[in-house]
Amino acid sequence: MEQFIEIIHQLPIWVKAFVCVTILPLYTYREPIGYVIKKIEPKFFFRPRSKPQDMTDLLVHDFFISLSEVCSKVEQVDFTHEGSLNDFKRSMMVKLISLKTECIDRSFKEMLNHPQIGIVGSQRFKFLIIKGIQNLIKEYNEEAVSCFIEMGVSEIDAKYFVNSYEGYRETIISSFMDRLESITTSKQYPTNYERMLAMMEVLTLAVDVIPRDVKSLYVIINGRYDKYNMRVLK
Repeated sequence: MEQFIEIIHQLPIWVKAFVCVTILPLYTYREPIGYVIKKIEPKFFFRPRSKPQDMTDLLVHDFFISLSEVCSKVEQVDFTHEGSLNDFKRSMMVKLISLKTECIDRSFKEMLNHPQIGIVGSQRFKFLIIKGIQNLIKEYNEEAVSCFIEMGVSEIDAKYFVNSYEGYRETIISSFMDRLESITTSKQYPTNYERMLAMMEVLTLAVDVIPRDVKSLYVIINGRYDKYNMRVLK
């Protein structure tokens, strides 16, 4: 013990200071420190890193199931109004929804497979989604007009039909765009995966009400397309 004390006396001042502020407190409080260490779970230090969520996992979301089912639901809608049914206008409505859902399905699958969609910043993410939606609306509207013209509808009536549908659904689209803004700026959705998931939940609701909307639109534009139905009856 005397030799140990002698060694301590021979140590430089900075070493003695280090011992006083580190080793001595550790030795003095060794029992409570040991108790705390025993309570710490090893997994706290070796917690596995969470695996990044793959955007393509959303390819099996209910949104795509709703899209695939909505066409058959529209076909089953009773379009009879005041005891009469315009089969030609009904076929136009069914064709419009078919083109619309096919385009939406294809476009969103392309977005989910985009190599950057999962890692871009929130503003870039919002831009890609808005741009994608604008492009798909333009695409299926042009396809529908071309298809109606091939069916014998004048270009004016074809565009009126498509524009009437878009006008009727404008409130829903505007609400979605507002929701998109909220989703991309909210801290509640920290990743693009969670943002896309939240958006697809909203879109699924919008798709589910399409059969109701086409029935209402059919009545609103009633009469304009009777001349085409008469040609078919002849």
